[in-house]
Amino acid sequence: VRNAHSAALLPGGLIVAASSFSADGTGDRLLLFDRNRPDHPIGSLPLSWAHGVEWDQTRDILWALGDRELDEIKIDGARMSVEKTFPLPSRGGHDLVLARDASALYLTTSTQVLVFTPKDERFAPFAAFAGIADVKSLSIDPEDGQIAYTQAGKGVWWTYTIHFLNPPAELVLPEHAYKMRWFPAERYNPRRAP
Repeated sequence: VRNAHSAALLPGGLIVAASSFSADGTGDRLLLFDRNRPDHPIGSLPLSWAHGVEWDQTRDILWALGDRELDEIKIDGARMSVEKTFPLPSRGGHDLVLARDASALYLTTSTQVLVFTPKDERFAPFAAFAGIADVKSLSIDPEDGQIAYTQAGKGVWWTYTIHFLNPPAELVLPEHAYKMRWFPAERYNPRRAP
């Protein structure tokens, strides 16, 4: 996957990846893979500046974020079809995160961080990020609600700092980072029997 920006695990052993812009013309699309045959995509769907994908098992749909829209996508075998498109309030869709209870999607654009509520089909500014632009990723700790995010450094697309809200803090990294996620301990335990 050229210029992959995110991926999501789907039911039935499928994986979808967001392939953003690529100068050779192989980007700007979602690519669907079967984990049993991962060397070739089994499906494709155009999406300009594809950056975010999240599987919503509550609604049995895929959410996909592009430059100017948030799409609700139905998966049927190897076929992906757009059910609804929601134009973004600002351009540059970047990161997409589904709330643990599937009640909301948190997304970033070049200039703001938004909350989208599928029930109302509405976008609203995420108040915790008022005045903060160029957010490349955000993640909410499912245990205590602390928010971690990365913000592009001046003139670049990466950062050496992970920022935290609720409570505020910073973590300086030895290497540059782009996206990050909280990883709850209960999801990974190498000592747990399969």
